[in-house]
Amino acid sequence: MNAQAVLLSNLEIYIDRLLWIRNKSKKLVKFALNNIQRSYLRNRSYSGQPGRGQRDLILKGRQHGFSTVKLAEFFHDTVTNNATTTVLVGHDQEAMETMLSTIRIMYENLPESMRPLRKYDSKNEMSFPTLGSRIIVMTYRMKKARSQTINNLLMTEVAFWKGKNIGDLIAGMTESVPIDGNICIETTPNGIGGYFYKAVQEAKKKNSVYKLFEYPWFVNPEYSLPREKWSLMPKAIRPEKTDYKLDTMEKFLISQWGLNISQIMWRRFKMLSLEDMRISTKGVRLSRRFSQEYECSFLQSGNSVFDASYLIPSCTYSMPANDMKIIAGADTSEGVPDGDFSSLYLLNMDTGETVYKIRGLWKPTEFARRIHNTMMMYGGIIGVELNNTGHAVVGKLVELWEKEVEESGVMKYYIYNDGKKWGWTTLVNNRKTIFIDLEEALRKGNIKLAYEDKNGLLELQSCQYNDKMKEEAPEGMHDDDVMSLGITWQMRKYYQQYVQAADQYEGSEGGATII
Repeated sequence: MNAQAVLLSNLEIYIDRLLWIRNKSKKLVKFALNNIQRSYLRNRSYSGQPGRGQRDLILKGRQHGFSTVKLAEFFHDTVTNNATTTVLVGHDQEAMETMLSTIRIMYENLPESMRPLRKYDSKNEMSFPTLGSRIIVMTYRMKKARSQTINNLLMTEVAFWKGKNIGDLIAGMTESVPIDGNICIETTPNGIGGYFYKAVQEAKKKNSVYKLFEYPWFVNPEYSLPREKWSLMPKAIRPEKTDYKLDTMEKFLISQWGLNISQIMWRRFKMLSLEDMRISTKGVRLSRRFSQEYECSFLQSGNSVFDASYLIPSCTYSMPANDMKIIAGADTSEGVPDGDFSSLYLLNMDTGETVYKIRGLWKPTEFARRIHNTMMMYGGIIGVELNNTGHAVVGKLVELWEKEVEESGVMKYYIYNDGKKWGWTTLVNNRKTIFIDLEEALRKGNIKLAYEDKNGLLELQSCQYNDKMKEEAPEGMHDDDVMSLGITWQMRKYYQQYVQAADQYEGSEGGATII
């Protein structure tokens, strides 16, 4: 094999010897693969032979150079093979034009003998007619990739793609790639939920065609602050000579990943530079922007409603007891497969502990029976969301409750009533109050989450503000537990309704004894 054939066939040699890029200082320099990029290229997935049949998921921190190395890889494949279509898809037009500009620099600085004829060159496409190959860039909103065969597909910053049915959109694009074509999905994290989060979880369970690569900030040796520069650090984060003032997360990073103190100081400095560093109630330094930009952390990234630092379970479910003051809330659903869930929470009003919870896909009448049976055991006041199917649930629940009171003469529990009707109505104004009060209660530890409540914890962790600052679940996830817990916490304001109603029934076990 002659020298040119070696250059064309070996990707690493091709990049090292032939490709040029602009560095962070905008200077034209030879593309020198860093250790992280080189390690990825040597471990990327393939079927049959390297560079064919790739299915990669890359969860990354910023500035590792993954977008650039993927551009180099797919550029090489496009200009050294016939009839090859490469499509690059991102979340905004400016970023995609920058990618094509990087490819243009790679092309224009190739030796003339290795530079295929370029005919069409616009802000969205570059074509090579002698090869019948082309490179196309687009945003995910353009939706043009579904109608053509794609040999190389790069989807970048997927966690930031907005809109409904992103999974369907991506499925349509990936179906355009033959089995020996290449697909790479790479992004920094953006909170729990959405297509990429679910794809990563499936890959971790080995239940996916994709190979997962995770590259947090500390794999990059450049991310270190030398000791001689510590004196320049602001006092708020500067270590003392004999005391580094390490918090629990910093100690964990050192013990778990072998980080050194210079790396920890770089992390502190970067957090403060991003202007959103704060100290949690447990003294841990936190920065949402750092988590999003540099860590592979779904938990702390994204525009979260509830901070993961205080979403820590601290109790277990409890059996009914006469001295408990129970507040409860329910969010209802139609109970259909793949739909929303019906959810019921019970809290001990005095301690804030989660006493019990049920969640399932039940029809309204069945959910009403389950609420009734649960409240008959625990007592207290229950607020049931009236919106949509809530009317049917409340109607049946009131029927069961009235029958029980009439037949037994004992009022075990009470259904919230606003003075006009049974049930809780969530409106625009009180919905915001629900979330503000719930966030404050969780942050201050007034509500204690149960170890058994895995679904509720996940919903709280994933709940995010949308572009209009409305609290909602990400695509493909639910907020039923969040709403029922929020309504439950509102019921503390109306517990006296239960007390007053219970007083009307002499000998009521659920009233007089509790009072």
